[in-house]
Amino acid sequence: MLEAPNPRSPGHHRPPRVRLLVALAATLSAAGCGSCARDEGSPSAAVAPTTSAQAADTAAAARARAVAEDLPEIGRCDAATVRRLTNDGGDDVVTLRGAELDALREALEVVAVPPSGGEEAATVTFTRAGAPVREIWVYRDGEWGVRRPGTSFSLGRSERLAALVFASPKPPAPPAPDVLLWDGEATHWLTAADGGGVAVVARRRGLTVSDGESLWEVVAAAPASGFEAAGLTARPLGGDGAAAVIVATRAFDPAVVLGVDAAVSVRGVLGTRLHVTRDVNVENRFPHAARLAEHVVWDLATHGVVATDAEPAMCGAGPGERDEAAAALATDDPLGRAAATIAGEARCVEVTLRAAGGEPRVERRFAIASDYVDQDGVWGTYTRSTVVSRPAPTRGPGAPPALALAYLAATGRDGRFGWTYPPTDPTARARALAAFEAGGGARGGR
Repeated sequence: MLEAPNPRSPGHHRPPRVRLLVALAATLSAAGCGSCARDEGSPSAAVAPTTSAQAADTAAAARARAVAEDLPEIGRCDAATVRRLTNDGGDDVVTLRGAELDALREALEVVAVPPSGGEEAATVTFTRAGAPVREIWVYRDGEWGVRRPGTSFSLGRSERLAALVFASPKPPAPPAPDVLLWDGEATHWLTAADGGGVAVVARRRGLTVSDGESLWEVVAAAPASGFEAAGLTARPLGGDGAAAVIVATRAFDPAVVLGVDAAVSVRGVLGTRLHVTRDVNVENRFPHAARLAEHVVWDLATHGVVATDAEPAMCGAGPGERDEAAAALATDDPLGRAAATIAGEARCVEVTLRAAGGEPRVERRFAIASDYVDQDGVWGTYTRSTVVSRPAPTRGPGAPPALALAYLAATGRDGRFGWTYPPTDPTARARALAAFEAGGGARGGR
């Protein structure tokens, strides 16, 4: 049976501007304008489709072309631009990619539908590498068709399509917060770049961390012998220069201990906390020495040392990581002479980001504080630790900053990195950035 197009249906679908031109042409013709001709079956040349869609003589032929040609071509597109009419006569435009584009393509259901008298409310232009491939028109109820030379027949009606095309526009996602990323040699101030990606605002040698309000410079002190203090100092950038010792060697019993060599280093940064390893080599009066690796957590927010066994909530350890660490430490006896040991619980004391060969991983160090008594009757406390490594997640409480991952992907850098977040208040940020750039900071760079 032949299908006659309904003048008010998609059988003779025309955009609003085309209907206006057709009406104007009819008026001029009635007035005696013999040169004002119009084509009843196709849009005007001014809005003729610029895609490779082929003409169809009937609705059935249009559906056949849609299945055989149009949908496969749309499936190879990488973006779709949706242009919707607004109540004030204007339009708004949104571009869809990725999962949203996939959902739009899946909503294009080809099915025979009875003619309707709807009005075009949106167009969707599917593109590949920026070039238009197909354009479809959409009514408010989800009726749609491919724009073709001649008549653009209806190809179906889809509630899912209407919901996607006429959904309220999503507010733009807030930019990722700035990040201070350090690798032991330098600290990079990272920010979101215009148009996506990451940019280096400034680079400064040494380790710079933040408590969320001000920046701190962490300086390693020279290792000391005996019972002298040895460790790291932190002083606020742009402040009065006052330094605070954040780690010092413990006091050992001089009746047993002959000497102590200590070296301290920052192992990781997470939020406002520095995770510090103190390597202590103890020479005692017995025929063996003890090398202890102790871990201290120092909090910039409180400017104080947190208990060794404290675990920051932001550590974000995943399922099974703590058990894996406990199993690795269960048989570890670094002294080799322990007669009795009372071990605590494995606690996460540091988190770092390690990049190697383009595969970033998150490394969490778990430590166990143990009390021991050795065969000579010497007792003390030491801390053992192990590292559990996992592929870096992109979201969730244990994920590294998005800008840090983007920076490593863009630069291809390998190494071990820690991070903190500079102030977000505009005034505090400007003040912190000025302090960061002073004393060797440089704009840009890698």
